[in-house]
Amino acid sequence: MKKLIYSIAAFLVCAIAAKAQITGQVNVNTADVQISAQGDYSKIHLEGANGLTRRVGAPELPVIVKTFVIPADAKVTGVDVTVSSRTALDGTFMPYPAQPPVTVGNDAPEFVPPAALT
Repeated sequence: MKKLIYSIAAFLVCAIAAKAQITGQVNVNTADVQISAQGDYSKIHLEGANGLTRRVGAPELPVIVKTFVIPADAKVTGVDVTVSSRTALDGTFMPYPAQPPVTVGNDAPEFVPPAALT
């Protein structure tokens, strides 16, 4: 009987450890995407985005950042990102290129055109 109790306890500990995963989900609808013209380029805004890509010359695109609190003694074994569906937007767009930051008290730097993809 004692062996059975220890076996059940060990099984429960293993089952709980296997389920100790932190997950998150991001849902984006086409209604959340707004595209406006700025000169020859398209500025893309996403409702709920909390940042923009900042590599100068690369497309300036909205970013959603997910943050998780992980216990100090935990070991991260991997991060999986799954895209469950995609939706094409009607039209042709040239995303506005990310520009260098403007520091306080200085003039805006010259416009940086889109960088060639490498």
